[in-house]
Amino acid sequence: WYLHPYLFLWMLPVTSGLLLSALLSWISGKRMPGQLLKFLGIFSTPEERRKPPILKAVSENIAAIAEPMNISPFAMLLTNANFRAWHYAQIPPVQAKVATFDSDHVLARAKAERSMTISALETWLTSGEARAFLHDPELIEETTLKISP
Repeated sequence: WYLHPYLFLWMLPVTSGLLLSALLSWISGKRMPGQLLKFLGIFSTPEERRKPPILKAVSENIAAIAEPMNISPFAMLLTNANFRAWHYAQIPPVQAKVATFDSDHVLARAKAERSMTISALETWLTSGEARAFLHDPELIEETTLKISP
């Protein structure tokens, strides 16, 4: 207003937003006013009010194919060839290493050779050994051929 009245009016939408932003943040951060604003749908995005068709389709497909998981992921890996192939695709390629001793890998291999069932192996492996086991496709294949569910 001081420099030019038309400049003031032209900048009013920007400056009013800047001036009111702190008050708006304070009000919407309070529990009751925030819940009221949420209930009224103020400041919500269209996706929050109506789920997009693509998300509805994904939710329906997931619900349709979801079956109760009565098998452990470890057992699924050793018994389901498709899941095993998917798992192998997720493992980054191993670059040739200088001979290093990995105790978790050695113990995972030894326990896999001595286990008679998948559940016994799963309970016997520590978290580090299980990680080493899951990162070795060759060991998984050997165990798959040897062990029973």
